[in-house]
Amino acid sequence: MHPFFSKTDYRKGICVHGHFNRNRNIGVLDYYPDDARQFITVLRDPLALMTSDYFYNLTRIQMGIHYREGKKIESWPYESLDEFLIKNKCYMLQYFPWEMTIDNYRQLIDTHFIHIGVTEKLQESMDIFAKKLYKNQKPCACATKRRAPRRQVKKPFVFLRKTMLWNTKFMNMLCN
Repeated sequence: MHPFFSKTDYRKGICVHGHFNRNRNIGVLDYYPDDARQFITVLRDPLALMTSDYFYNLTRIQMGIHYREGKKIESWPYESLDEFLIKNKCYMLQYFPWEMTIDNYRQLIDTHFIHIGVTEKLQESMDIFAKKLYKNQKPCACATKRRAPRRQVKKPFVFLRKTMLWNTKFMNMLCN
């Protein structure tokens, strides 16, 4: 059983959920500094997230509908997916309650998270959440449906290297 969670301190109906962003001062601890002490979350594979972000932004620029901070973005500064992956850090960490680094992520996760699920294994993640929260397991009816066909991407060296790193050192990709 998780060190912060026991059946005796589970309080029915007390659940805060949503999208929080620590870097914009709308983090969960900005709203609930004294109450938030245990967490669950579902993450997407960081490499899949960054690849999707690359093509999403590139497509919006090509369509002439891409804006950042109220300004239209006219050109894409990256020659390739490789260059984008090398020059950009995955933004997923700004949604965690605390700043996570390569040195502290394991301690923060082990101390504060009941479980971290992954979108690529959503049903399995939901089953684990149910078990740890003393709930009945139910089929997940929220499977993602693709709105656009999947892009065919050649897997350059950096892409493959980062894919392999994810299995053992995902925080290196996120924090460096």
